[in-house]
Amino acid sequence: MVISSVLFARLYSPEDFGALAYVSGFASIIAIVSGLRFDYIAFSKKEEEKHLFNVLTLFLMFLVHLIFIFFVIISNIFSDLFSGKSYWLVFFSFSSSIFYLSTQLLVSIGNYKYFSRVRILQALLQLVFGFLFFYLNWSNGLIIAYSLSQLIIGLIVYKSYLQKFSNLKRYNLKECFLAEYKQASYNTIIVLIQYATPFAPILLGQYLFESKEVGAFYLISSAVASPMSILRRSLLNLFNGEVTSVQKARNLMTNFKNKNIILIGLIFSFITCVLFLFFYSEDVVRLFFGTQWLRYSYYIVPLFVVFFLDMIFQPFTTLLPLWGKQKYSMFFECLRFLLVYLIVPIVAYLMSFSYFSFFNLYFLATTSVYILIILKVYRLIYPPKNKIV
Repeated sequence: MVISSVLFARLYSPEDFGALAYVSGFASIIAIVSGLRFDYIAFSKKEEEKHLFNVLTLFLMFLVHLIFIFFVIISNIFSDLFSGKSYWLVFFSFSSSIFYLSTQLLVSIGNYKYFSRVRILQALLQLVFGFLFFYLNWSNGLIIAYSLSQLIIGLIVYKSYLQKFSNLKRYNLKECFLAEYKQASYNTIIVLIQYATPFAPILLGQYLFESKEVGAFYLISSAVASPMSILRRSLLNLFNGEVTSVQKARNLMTNFKNKNIILIGLIFSFITCVLFLFFYSEDVVRLFFGTQWLRYSYYIVPLFVVFFLDMIFQPFTTLLPLWGKQKYSMFFECLRFLLVYLIVPIVAYLMSFSYFSFFNLYFLATTSVYILIILKVYRLIYPPKNKIV
């Protein structure tokens, strides 16, 4: 993603990235939930059941997109809800869903070598299509490059497992659905709320601000977020593996307090990076994205701060459900969703905020919820004395 963003930034305009941001934001959310999370349930099943759940997921994805197409047709008759990009949105969503579910299939059955090759091939094909459509001067070439590469690779993966799928019986799929639909529905709602929240500046920004502003935000945030996501994944693995109970969390906190050098090093690294980006933001933008993006260099520092803090805070959100506090987890996720999709845009609209101010308000809202979650986690680790059993 980082490589393609850096290369395509020198070819395509901020408006092109704005259009890509809009369709990919919607499509990414739909791809995650279109299978109603039966792909996630497949991970915990026996080998012979995994293909049943993966086929069921694929069937549900087709059904969801048929409903989505009907909704798009109706919306185009009565309004311009999707800003003239409705059919590209459907195509991108379907392509993303096929690719995402195909990779989920490979991971669920443990075929990690094939999974790695598929990811690499999709990225290479995306680069080829991106350059090709630019030189052919195709309209929406960037959207086509991203979507077509995912569609082709996803179909190739499913074709390689077509024989195994054809041996499955229809009534077994029905039994799988009836046995797990309640858990799948619950997972879908949670994941929808969780995955929709980070896309709020992109999805809402298209309706309140200029597309080129959203495109610049999308490009720079994608480049900044990618290395942070690797570090965040490491922290998530640590939390999910070592902090499976309140007592383990208490022990980890005690060990951490005894190693102040880690905290000092983290703070020093953060301040050093912020100062470097503050003084050399234009040079960084010119180096990685080209001169046409210099006017948006002011995004570098706040985006770095946002994703750095997200890398630190986000793993704490996994502790509440891990410790059996699902109700608290759902409350905080719903609170954050309400803030970023209702309160923040209303305030931004009424106050005539710029897109940059809108993003900063969004950051303030999400950070506030993170702090509330951390406070709740801290109270669980160190409860008041009168509550200690």
